[in-house]
Amino acid sequence: MTLMSSNFAKGAPGFLAVLSFAIAVSASAIPKTPVPDQWAGSSVVILEDSLLLDFQPAKDRNNLDVREHCWYKVSPSGGADIRAFTFWDAEFIESRPDIDVTTYDSLGNRDRLGGSCFVRERSSENPNVKYSLYFGKTGSFETTVVIPSFDRVRYILTSVHRPHMKPAFVGRYVMRNRFPTVHKTVLISSPMGTDLFWGISSGEGLALDTSTAVDRKRIVTRIACSNLIPLPDRLLEHSEQWLASIELRIPPKGPRLYSWKDLGEYGLDIMESEQKPSRSADSIASTLPSDRSKVLQAAFSYVKQHLRYYGSWEGTHGFVPRSCEDVLRNGYGDCKELATVLCALLRAKGVSAGLALLSARAVFPEMNLAYPTMGVFNHVIVAVHTDSGFRYLDPTVNFANAGNSYFRLAGRKTLVLARGASCVDSVVEAPGFRNEVRSASKLLMRANGAWVIEGELWHYGLAAQDLESVLESRINQTETTALSGYLKSAFRINAASPVVRTNTADSVCVSFSCSFDECAIRVPHPGFVVKVPSLCSWFAPDPDAVDEGPVACRDFAQTDAWIVPEGKTMHSAFAALDKECFRGSWKIRNDTLSRTFASRPALFTSAKSPECRKFAVERSRFEKGTVWKE
Repeated sequence: MTLMSSNFAKGAPGFLAVLSFAIAVSASAIPKTPVPDQWAGSSVVILEDSLLLDFQPAKDRNNLDVREHCWYKVSPSGGADIRAFTFWDAEFIESRPDIDVTTYDSLGNRDRLGGSCFVRERSSENPNVKYSLYFGKTGSFETTVVIPSFDRVRYILTSVHRPHMKPAFVGRYVMRNRFPTVHKTVLISSPMGTDLFWGISSGEGLALDTSTAVDRKRIVTRIACSNLIPLPDRLLEHSEQWLASIELRIPPKGPRLYSWKDLGEYGLDIMESEQKPSRSADSIASTLPSDRSKVLQAAFSYVKQHLRYYGSWEGTHGFVPRSCEDVLRNGYGDCKELATVLCALLRAKGVSAGLALLSARAVFPEMNLAYPTMGVFNHVIVAVHTDSGFRYLDPTVNFANAGNSYFRLAGRKTLVLARGASCVDSVVEAPGFRNEVRSASKLLMRANGAWVIEGELWHYGLAAQDLESVLESRINQTETTALSGYLKSAFRINAASPVVRTNTADSVCVSFSCSFDECAIRVPHPGFVVKVPSLCSWFAPDPDAVDEGPVACRDFAQTDAWIVPEGKTMHSAFAALDKECFRGSWKIRNDTLSRTFASRPALFTSAKSPECRKFAVERSRFEKGTVWKE
């Protein structure tokens, strides 16, 4: 990512002619842009796509005026046309976007399909235009324009105006579209002297033409590219991770960026309900133990047992938590609201605790310490002050306790909110951090002469949480069915009736039994080769996933042991792993064959894809070991 500041951008005046084009694309003349030969048969081609990001600083709250204009060329193709164009905004919008859609024939005759201010949960009277809103995991707004079929070529002009007024101060705009695009232009405009930081990320190596000009005391930067190929839908979900994109960071108020400490104060201001006293929280806290060694778990358990996670982000509640009284009365809350209640309980017991902001998913950008912004945060947890630093608790994690709820967040940077003392920190792995799988199996012959393998798989720490999430998220499945699918995909265990033996916040034990079939142990002459359980597939870099974006590999350890029937001679020529981030070995002792594997934290990018593919082959070879020779 290359970041730049409008403070030092310079160029020749007279550039606003291009800016004027972006603000008001001429609807009187259809673009004469020729379509490249390779897209001549496409039902939809974008001729011109322009985006204006106009920064307007203000004393109370800065605005980002976003205007998009897009010319589509739509050709009839026997009913196979793509009829729907969807506009997304993954941030919370306080103002409603204006949308206008007009079609033109080749002679310039036009027909306005529809356009009006976005109306929440109300459809337009025009049946061709549907406005809808939903609050999913990302709290996204969705507006869909349905284009009817045509018997001849049509040109469609869509204009979208989004005035942003939000506390995110960051935007990410991907250069590509789901349709082939002949030309794309992005304009970034801001007053001179403002701390407007923008950057281009182009991991795919897209050729971009960039120029800057000054006119009427404003700085305008133009980024353009041509002949953009379309991409499959699966690459668009988190496309900013690997496609060329523009990142924009603006101050929340006035022309100057905040420091991280300033942002902490701002975060506390917009979460003012977090600071209000709560009689209900005080009453609940009075029933909790006063011993500090017990109060953390007691308060954490109360929140887990009496409140459920539910993301209800209507209006300002996208970033302002409801009060403790409201959350306790409702019996549910999102991450910031559950964290608010947990903070209130701990403070009532004399424990110094506050809120901390971070990104819970890898698809959100990592904090860049040089450019403070609230836009990189999508999750709120609790930071407890201790003599050795902060200890973090995440009350949204199911099947966790106060000691291990942070496991999935280890290594991420946080912004700890504290009046006059907000600071950047990292979630570090405490001495009790554990991410491990252990198995113990026996190779047995049944009375009917059939060989089977019986064993137990113990999951600890993050591995246990991952298994619990599989069992919790099953839809229209029994626990046995969900567990069977998990064992087969993660360990290649084709077990008919696996059973959960032990299930706690720290560990989960699963027992299994399977035959010597293709998914378990094959029988080449003259010996048995064991490959069940395989190494857990969840903690290894997937070469295909690495091609689509950075993949983080966590600390992980797996130990497997097999007891071989008496009288069998085991073979000892096993493969070993000795890599920078991975170690593995096999051992024989008496009647037991064992295998150990361990990985260290590492980040794999598309540049390491060949290395990951080679490692995948070596890892597969290492997984198998000859148990004995006849």
